Amino acid sequence: MPETLVLTYLWGDTAEYRPGATLGPRTLDDYELVWIVSGRVTYTLDGQDFDAPPGTIIVARPGFRDGFRWDSERSTRHTFMHFAAASLPDDWPTPDRWPVFRTLTQGDTVRPLFRRVLDDWCDGSRRRQVPTRRVCRIVEALIDSLLLPTPAEVGTAMPVALERALDWLARAVDDEPARRISLTELAAAASVTPKHLCRLFAHSLGRSPMETVRLMRLERSLLLLARSNSPCGRSPTSQASSARTTSHGASGRRTVALPPL
Repeated sequence: MPETLVLTYLWGDTAEYRPGATLGPRTLDDYELVWIVSGRVTYTLDGQDFDAPPGTIIVARPGFRDGFRWDSERSTRHTFMHFAAASLPDDWPTPDRWPVFRTLTQGDTVRPLFRRVLDDWCDGSRRRQVPTRRVCRIVEALIDSLLLPTPAEVGTAMPVALERALDWLARAVDDEPARRISLTELAAAASVTPKHLCRLFAHSLGRSPMETVRLMRLERSLLLLARSNSPCGRSPTSQASSARTTSHGASGRRTVALPPL
């Protein structure tokens, strides 16, 4: 299976419903992403009702028997996109394991990606047309963001693959500071694909693997500059190890006190 998303069609638009309107029940024959922009919605799936307030993304899949009851007191506005896929990235979970709901958070990547797809392709006039490769990549990035575990699901434990990558990276930077480190070899050290490693770094550390390489090198440079003020007998390597503990503690989200990168 290829590592990229291949869409056979994509279409969508923005819709507004009057108070108390309904849609469905219906049976989906494709995928649909629904972003509730304003108004509270009751989403019915297989006979069970779910509250979907503004800021909710509904991830519906082929075979879903669903329906919508729009806000009874005011108009409801939402954006949506339908698509069918010839193939899915091989590092995604199977669709039956995808979340049905995601609540958008401040500064998330989903909103700008969703808007970009709508602006570039989904104007309501391209029903079942094959999207460009560029649009497919944007949709893939959008779904990537939706498939990432939420902080509550992840907790404070750092993924094992990320720990392996950081340990290998720290040793590489300590041993050969000027060595050129590629994403491919860093992913190999973590025993995951480069794409999956990028997701782990973004979700747990809030930055890319290559940004982390740069930060580690900067940390090491600062430690070497401060070596003359260090206690006697403490090597640069041991200092770097201490810095790694400060930068990637139990939560995996703290960084050393450095200027923003």
